[in-house]
Amino acid sequence: MKNTSTDTRLLSTRKIADNIRAQLSYLDELIKKTARRLEGTNGIPNGTLRIIKHNKTYQYYLKTPDTSRHKYVCANEKPMIQKMVQKQYDEKMLNWMYNARKSLSRCADSLEALDILGIYDAMGNGRKELTVPVVMTDEMYTDFWMNKYEGCRNQKYGTGFFQTIRGEYVRSKSEKILADTFNNLNIPYQYEPEIKLKNDSVFHPDFVLLNIKQRKTLLWEHLGMISDADYAVKSLSKIRIYESNDILLGRDLIITAESAETPLRTREIEVKLKAFILN
Repeated sequence: MKNTSTDTRLLSTRKIADNIRAQLSYLDELIKKTARRLEGTNGIPNGTLRIIKHNKTYQYYLKTPDTSRHKYVCANEKPMIQKMVQKQYDEKMLNWMYNARKSLSRCADSLEALDILGIYDAMGNGRKELTVPVVMTDEMYTDFWMNKYEGCRNQKYGTGFFQTIRGEYVRSKSEKILADTFNNLNIPYQYEPEIKLKNDSVFHPDFVLLNIKQRKTLLWEHLGMISDADYAVKSLSKIRIYESNDILLGRDLIITAESAETPLRTREIEVKLKAFILN
């Protein structure tokens, strides 16, 4: 392993750019929604509205291009005024969103161009052999991570009987399904590594996985007998120990569960991987 930095803070431009891209997608939805709402508003008059509060109500005075002064709006004209104000609001919002989209798009393009790994990635293999990059490439970091979390360290229950595509042995069909799903999606993982907690106690989670883009490690526990009362109590205790060590469910810890009546579903695995790993 070359002497390269494992510091992930310099990779923050990637995540910022991804967040901006997500905001751009949301803006596109809002632009479409607002544009649809503006369809069919050609018959609504343009004008300026003066609003005066009178007691506990408002009085409205409208001036249009064909009138010389503001005129009082009668009660039966209020629906038309509401449409006019809504149209003006939507037009301003649409203009603002178009401008915001241009600015955000330029910002995302700039951040992606500043990718700290870009210079090294663009080099030829011969030059790469002679160069120590400031920050590990994804491939280097994955190798570092795989060595850090050596798998199959839990000897308490012996060796499993179900061989995964990658070649290790796991203890259940469901764990094989999980491991093979990770492998097929090119997600770096290790089975039952050794994790040390705050009080130096050792845990062996079913899996650890690497979110390569964020360079974040997540634990994955599969609760295979959740309908068994004793097993459920032990599983809850394990989750509480994790959380007392700042390994929080939904942030650092992913859980799948099954019983005889409700087996593990591949769809459930894929949804969680998309939310926590492939982002």
